[in-house]
Amino acid sequence: LAPGVAFMAFPTGRALSLQGFTIVVGATLGTAAVVVFSTTRTITRIALLAMASINNSISPELSRCVGGGHLGEARAILRRSGQLSLAVSCLFVPGLAVFGIQIVRWWTHGLVDPPVLLLVLLLLVILANSTWYALSSVLTATNRHKPLAVVYLSGTTAALLGAVPLSSAFGLVGAAIALLA
Repeated sequence: LAPGVAFMAFPTGRALSLQGFTIVVGATLGTAAVVVFSTTRTITRIALLAMASINNSISPELSRCVGGGHLGEARAILRRSGQLSLAVSCLFVPGLAVFGIQIVRWWTHGLVDPPVLLLVLLLLVILANSTWYALSSVLTATNRHKPLAVVYLSGTTAALLGAVPLSSAFGLVGAAIALLA
């Protein structure tokens, strides 16, 4: 029961992060800001979704290796997963840094024009996520994720609470700073 409840902290934290920030931006900055923030964040999360597909696909194999005592093989899988996640983020992030604004403008038929600093900060969030995301898969694959779940949910909650004064003071950039923190 405990690992299952702890595992639910991850989707709960993601929901707080995705929907909670949308609510905070809407409440503090208005609906027009929600459109800019959500659209820009959606574009930047492409890299994160690619990393998630990598990590989700290795989890069963990591469980098998650790459960069977094949720790060398588990380390190799984790190392390759980390390298692949970093490579994906290093491929997407510079590409989105250069073309992200144009992609958003094209996608929205010119109706959304995100600030460059917002895009850059949200891309830094993706880079930060790439460092821990692959490594967290070994904890969830081996039911050792309870401490990480507490830290993740607590951190997401603190970031969401911090987004209120930061977005009030700095606009969309403040919300992005809270996410990065």
